[in-house]
Amino acid sequence: MSINMKKIFLIGDSISVHYGDYLSALIKECYELIPREGIKEALQNINMPIGGNGGDSARVLGFLKAQEDEERLNYDVLLFNSGLHDIKRIYETMEIQVELSAYEANLREILKLARVHRVMPIFINTTPVDDEIHFSFLKENGGITRYHADVIAYNHAAEKIMRENDVAIIDLNGYTASLGGNLYCDHVHFNDSIRKLQADFIAVKLAEIL
Repeated sequence: MSINMKKIFLIGDSISVHYGDYLSALIKECYELIPREGIKEALQNINMPIGGNGGDSARVLGFLKAQEDEERLNYDVLLFNSGLHDIKRIYETMEIQVELSAYEANLREILKLARVHRVMPIFINTTPVDDEIHFSFLKENGGITRYHADVIAYNHAAEKIMRENDVAIIDLNGYTASLGGNLYCDHVHFNDSIRKLQADFIAVKLAEIL
């Protein structure tokens, strides 16, 4: 491994947990994907923001601030995503986990943190939600639901912030949606074949950006 190889830190929701190993294998000749602690723990309950599952934007920000405190925020590239947990709603009340204004503020703080430490941020947008499929798993998810309309709104807000700050965006949402039907293995996670394709898409985009 070259000592000049760029170090990339990936943090995101459970979707990134699923494609992370595939991505690491694809880019290992060019980039070092820094291992995220707690991946095995995250896989034990992929719906919960535990271990290496970044969770919502507030949790991602908190994780990066903890890295800063421990002087571990020293990689070249921050490849990050937030959104899928931010848009979780309690079905009975429709209360959303992270309001849009708070989501936007968290993303701006993440970018500010990256700038301070001279880390290049790259944003991966939030993958699609199929309202009907997600709703069919409502009981299994403790009354938590998501809506594609929120995915659109939060992605739009995130992309506006990234453009304002000249941050590259990887459109994983658009790519995943283009793959057609039979995407999901449950309410929101993707079949293994889709995870491999997502990793390949991100690897190609990373090469273009970097």
